[in-house]
Amino acid sequence: MDGRDARRRPLAHHQSRRDDRQLLFQIGDLLGQEITSIHRLHVKRRGQRVAVAQRRDDVPLLIDAFLLRGALQRGEESKRLTDEALDAMLAYSWPGNVRELENALERAMILSNGPMVEVGALPERVTERKPEPLIADRPPNANPALDVIERAYIMWVLQCEGGNKSRAADVLGIDPSTLYRKLSRYGVTDT
Repeated sequence: MDGRDARRRPLAHHQSRRDDRQLLFQIGDLLGQEITSIHRLHVKRRGQRVAVAQRRDDVPLLIDAFLLRGALQRGEESKRLTDEALDAMLAYSWPGNVRELENALERAMILSNGPMVEVGALPERVTERKPEPLIADRPPNANPALDVIERAYIMWVLQCEGGNKSRAADVLGIDPSTLYRKLSRYGVTDT
């Protein structure tokens, strides 16, 4: 079999990097967009693969491409993510490279019956919500000082109250003289 025949193999039998690139361009043509993100993320840079977390803007495009790629390889209709599944995929931090994203979608496609991929078909690590760490759990230099938080809150309340200091003091639950003193300490002269 010569090189021209190798390029005409069915999509499910792609083996080489050349065939991978050709598949990406075929998927790109089908989507009406150029799919260079997948290739960029697959290519090693300085000995390391690019983490998906560094390319967050490419995640929706990669999801579409991998769903279409899986459908082409299986010879079936392309599946779509439900809104809840898409939200989970977009909220996940993707600490690994693009292969982690691809594997998660491949698993979800296999576990899904029908045209929609439900959130339950996604790996648990993708769907579990991690609580925001408490301030005490953060590094000391990442914690804002209390006066910074207080100033920001006072300024927000003042803005919400249209600059009316008496109403802002009522909302804050402090005496107006205390509000004036705090504003003076923060260097706020006129709001």
